[in-house]
Amino acid sequence: MGFFTSLFQSLLSLVKVVVQSKPGLHVPIAQKGSSCAVLGNGPSLAGSLANHSEFFLQTPSFAVNNFATSGAFLQVKPTYYALLDPNYWSKDREAFQKYGLQKLLDALAERTTWPLHLLLPVAAKGVSHFAELTAKNPNIRIHHFNYTVYRGFESLGFWLFKRGLAMPQAQNVLVASLFLAINCGFKTIYVFGADHNWHETLHVDDENRLMVKHHHFYDNKAEVRLTPFHKTPDALFSMAEIFEAWARVFRGHEAIARYAKQREVSVFNASGTGFVDAYERINLEN
Repeated sequence: MGFFTSLFQSLLSLVKVVVQSKPGLHVPIAQKGSSCAVLGNGPSLAGSLANHSEFFLQTPSFAVNNFATSGAFLQVKPTYYALLDPNYWSKDREAFQKYGLQKLLDALAERTTWPLHLLLPVAAKGVSHFAELTAKNPNIRIHHFNYTVYRGFESLGFWLFKRGLAMPQAQNVLVASLFLAINCGFKTIYVFGADHNWHETLHVDDENRLMVKHHHFYDNKAEVRLTPFHKTPDALFSMAEIFEAWARVFRGHEAIARYAKQREVSVFNASGTGFVDAYERINLEN
């Protein structure tokens, strides 16, 4: 990236920060020098949970998306819970049903018997169903963060990231969770369930529709079926569009790896399998 391109992107990003970001937002601060686990919902997480149950009992964890609806929620008792997809605070009843939002809200309200930090973008601030959630269950405390995407000179980006005023593009909630874990002050982060192997499940049917199998660790693999791959309720992804989106996911991991190095944080990929190559891989059994 050339100097003038970086300069332009930096200036544009600063304008976005001024307009969009809310100053004074803080994530909960971890014990100095401590470690945590960040859990993606990829299929390999099932094996990790089964093989390293003691590790998860002793280590604060970040969970994401619909994790609370799984049996593992009560096993792990995550300390942090991150949501990023705007569908989670949509007022659209169809989205509520498609994404299982009521099931998620009910699970959080009824099953959380320990202190839980729910991390939401500023865009979700004031959404009624989250206010109702904390009213039902005082164990849950909401913290908001700025999801203002920064591009430009990396040194300026790191300054903004550390202060929670901007962050790298997070095409996937796992990237956002890793960023939040760094800003919470954790010095060692273990990533699980980061399979990111969606491309292996793609299929194009006879009508040229892009189909996909959305397989999470809590799904019964035999029951997972190919479904049309929607980018909006009325439109499907093309093959080019979805690979462009996934490229942004992996570039997000690379940005997190650079930010972690700058903050002197060690990030280890402990997933049983997967395609994330931005972090040093580790086997907890060794």
